[in-house]
Formats: sequence, structure tokens, C-alpha cells
Amino acid sequence: MKTALGHEPIRTAKAYDALLNASYIKVKPHVEEIDLPAIQMICVTGNEPPGSKQYQDAIAVLYGVGYGLKMGLKFGKLPRPKGYFDYRVGALGTFWWSTGKTLEIDNPATLHWKAYLMVPAFVSEKLVGKARRLAGAKHPDFPYERAALESVEEGRSVQMLHVGPYDKEQPTVAELHRFVAEHGLAVTGRHHEIYISDPRRTKPEKLKTVIRFAVTGAEAPRHSVGEYLRGRPAASPSRGRVAIRSPHANRTAPRRSLAELFGWKAVNSLGDAASDHLPVWADFEWPPQIGADRGGSGL
Repeated sequence: MKTALGHEPIRTAKAYDALLNASYIKVKPHVEEIDLPAIQMICVTGNEPPGSKQYQDAIAVLYGVGYGLKMGLKFGKLPRPKGYFDYRVGALGTFWWSTGKTLEIDNPATLHWKAYLMVPAFVSEKLVGKARRLAGAKHPDFPYERAALESVEEGRSVQMLHVGPYDKEQPTVAELHRFVAEHGLAVTGRHHEIYISDPRRTKPEKLKTVIRFAVTGAEAPRHSVGEYLRGRPAASPSRGRVAIRSPHANRTAPRRSLAELFGWKAVNSLGDAASDHLPVWADFEWPPQIGADRGGSGL
């Protein structure tokens, strides 16, 4: 029996934590499907390689605004909106894509990215503006005006935890590719990475990164945030599946094959540019407690 997709609003810290858990904190090193609801995010876009000042400044901007929001709301420096609850600042995520035939991570002529931190639905553009001003008063050298509030809905996706150096992601991407092909799916989203570990404090072989692609294709059982909270996520003997209901089953995102989006040449280009692909985190006055082992607030 096919379960209709629906939407369960996230109104509590517990439900928000469940979303973080399903999105990246509890993702395992095998392919799983997840059906994500629309989320809000503070984001910065750019086109220069990950090792560039542009990308490093984006990280500083995101955490400056992100922690400015959290701490400002928690301690009364910002007005609390209706529906407010205290929340954890999530991991840094980045969507990567290219205007060329392959994703060349070191080519700013074709590379594009959108780095982000997820925020609850009660966060408004007005609040983000105030947080930008607070952060700018402390660190005027950072381009906080680049931070924008946007929403994204990936919906049905496949994801997998990669453990190891950033330049050794090829087997993980290949496993996602195999799963997509074996299950009659097609990739509709951009290459999406969520950085759980802090590379300043973690050995390369122990770095944890979630890799995700939005997909479309044959339907599979769906489960809601409520079911996840009650401890009954979907599971199969060979591949774990956790799903969070989405308000829209069918999206109109351009359909791209995995080969087109992130083909072997592109994967190899990541491997050849290991030093550029390594996120180098800018020092910041509000250092986040990074990683799932520290409550899930992390890069």
C-alpha cells in the first residue's frame, strides 16, 4: 500500500532534533532513502574552490549569523517570534554544481556552490537582518551582507555516510550511483554534502561527511517525523530507510543523471584537488561545538 506524502510541522526542539538526526547525525555508511520536508536555511553562494578565501569567508558569515540568531533569541538580544523554541545549530552543508559537463571543483569559471546552515521555520528575513547587523558589529571585516534566508525542498533523496578523507569519496558516490540504477531512480538534485566532522580536530581517515542526491522514480514506503520520534523508522534487512514526509511528492527540478551531474571524470577531479576540497574553517569568536558526539552542532 502506498503511503500518501504529507507534512507534519516542526514545532518543538524534539521534532527539530529528529530532523537533524535523520538528515545527517545518525546516517550510516550504507545507502538509505529519506523523504525530506522543505527546510529554511541561511545560505551564501559562490563559485571559487573550497580552499579559497571566498568559501572560508562564507563559513565565517554563516556561523556568525547562525550563532547570532541562536544566542540572540535565547538570551533576549533578539525578539522571540511566535512558535520559538531553543534549537541546535546544525552542521555546515553545501550544494555543489557546475555549468560545465563535469563538476570541476577547482574551476571557478564553471563551479557553483551554496553553503548553508539550517534554521527553524520561525526564523524570518527580519530576524536574519538583525543577526547580520549584530555579527557585523563584532566582526566588520566579514561580508555578512552575503547571508540570505532561503528555503529548499529536496524531498525524496538517497544519502550515505562517507568516513575518510574528502578526496576518497569516489566509492561512496559509486555506491549511491549503483543504488539509484538498481532501484529505477533518477537524480534530480545537486551534489549535496553535509560536514559532520571538524577537519581541524579530526584525522582525515575519521572525517564524516554525508553525501546526498535528491531523486525521483518508483515509490517506496514513507514514514513521518512522528513515526521517527516514536522509534519506528522504516527499515529493510539490507538497507536502512528513514523518511520524513514532504508536502510535495512531485517536483519540477531539472532531471540529471548521476553521470551528468557527478561523473567519473568529475569524481577524479575531486581526488586530484584534495587540498582545495578540504574545507579550512575560519577562526571565529563563537566556535561551534562540532560533531554529532557534541550534540550534533557541527560543521
